[in-house]
Amino acid sequence: MLFLALAILLCGFVPGRVDAASLVKDATLTVKQTVTGSPNGTSEKFEYELKALTTGAPMPVGSSGDSYRFTLNGNESKDLVITYDTVDTYKYQLSQVVTSDKKDYDRQVYTIENYVLQNGNDDIIIRTGVKRSDGNKAPELNFTIRHPKPSGGSHHHGSSSDPGTTGGTQNGNPLQSLLSPQTGDNQPVFMLMLLSILALIGIVVIMRRRKKEEE
Repeated sequence: MLFLALAILLCGFVPGRVDAASLVKDATLTVKQTVTGSPNGTSEKFEYELKALTTGAPMPVGSSGDSYRFTLNGNESKDLVITYDTVDTYKYQLSQVVTSDKKDYDRQVYTIENYVLQNGNDDIIIRTGVKRSDGNKAPELNFTIRHPKPSGGSHHHGSSSDPGTTGGTQNGNPLQSLLSPQTGDNQPVFMLMLLSILALIGIVVIMRRRKKEEE
């Protein structure tokens, strides 16, 4: 037993750690960005942040502490390479960096777990698990930016109020076309005057009938 303890000390064995000189493994996380619709003048460049949730977790080259930021423009993708030499479980969070209310964002937040496992005495393997904000598994790290359609679309074309449309009764309601102005803004005023005159005539007729009944 004493001989085994001395052998462990001499070999420099540390539980949960493999020899960094011979057992080094890279894990690649591919982040995709998909843009749909018209950007309406806004930029299609978006910033992302990969943040380590496990203290001391390895990070891609170029990271600042436990944070790594990068940008994607349009329909681009990027590979994030993380090098491991220690058997452990490492947890990360990936999301877009929201900087402007005028841009369209994908508010999805991914949780990533890299399981670094020792495979025998001379190799390590890495298994990756990804979950969405709702806790369901995700097959990939994909952010989709959906630009909304501009207001005043094609559904107004061809209506009776469009300039250059003649008649206005072929595709609409004939009664509506009679009541709507055809040559300017004077027709609604004329209709209102006509209705007032008809109402006065009706009042006069009713009053005469009552006088005759009283006599």
